[in-house]
Amino acid sequence: MDFLTNPPWFLSSASIDLSLTKYKKQDTSISQYRILFYITLSEHHDRTVIYTDGSKSNETVSYAVTLVDRIICTSILPEFSSVFTAEIIAYEFRFR
Repeated sequence: MDFLTNPPWFLSSASIDLSLTKYKKQDTSISQYRILFYITLSEHHDRTVIYTDGSKSNETVSYAVTLVDRIICTSILPEFSSVFTAEIIAYEFRFR
């Protein structure tokens, strides 16, 4: 899908659950996040769950798109790319 001609806000079937964003990293342990994640996942058992991520280290910028049981796509971007660019590319890729 071309992100510029078919933006995601025109897709009626796409939904994003951001409920875990209300928990601050400094106040929430990894085990609490894990429990909250599995509770959230159980509330969406009838949907296809797609994970996206972009990351940047000192030398590498990359992104990934996965399902629960398999990797859809991973790629390394040019080193001058930002983590924001990696996140957007991963997000856009999930609509293909």
